[in-house]
Amino acid sequence: MKSLSNENKAIENMFSQISPNYDKLNHLLSLGIDHLWRKRLIDKIPGDAGRILDLATGTADVALEISKSFNSLIVGADISLSMLKMAKRKDKDDNIQFINAQAEYLPFADNVFDAVTISFGLRNIPERKKALREMKRVLKNDGVLLILEFSHIKNILWRSIFEFYFLKILPYIGNKISKHHFAYYYLPQTVMKFPAPEGLSDILRDVGFSNVCYDRILGGVAAIHSARS
Repeated sequence: MKSLSNENKAIENMFSQISPNYDKLNHLLSLGIDHLWRKRLIDKIPGDAGRILDLATGTADVALEISKSFNSLIVGADISLSMLKMAKRKDKDDNIQFINAQAEYLPFADNVFDAVTISFGLRNIPERKKALREMKRVLKNDGVLLILEFSHIKNILWRSIFEFYFLKILPYIGNKISKHHFAYYYLPQTVMKFPAPEGLSDILRDVGFSNVCYDRILGGVAAIHSARS
């Protein structure tokens, strides 16, 4: 893997430290809803996709779910070796090829994959546009990019309730269980700084994607973005 930038080193180190409790905390803090969101993402993958790349695969929740529905070549890529070790333990049937890679420098030839997925990972990539260009490069012509990411809530009351939980309660519980004093304060902040769906759509078009669209989930707590290469 190409040498990491200082920003990526910090991100890799943080995720490596929280990897032992990552799955447990995800499901606890989302009340299990994150699993349903990932299922909705996977439902949008074309049924004939023969090669699928799951970026920022983490502990491979999405990649493993994809393997249940697709008899395809599935590759899970992540910047954190510790996360990938957790993922390999979960992949008991060896259905997935795991690669340690950063999204800004994907170690694949052009026009390889029918679909690229990334769930709750795009906001943690320092050079976001560069990573999106790489995703477009490795996708086949008319391949599909699917992004599941936290979003922006328009309803003022619902936004205030969610932000209280997300910025106050979630960090306290997350840092307490993970024994990490920063990660679960950092992660909500990345959501606040992430573009609204309309803004991300503009970025995708600027990078060269077409057929860009998105679906809001749970009143805007998250959104699924799709685009064609």
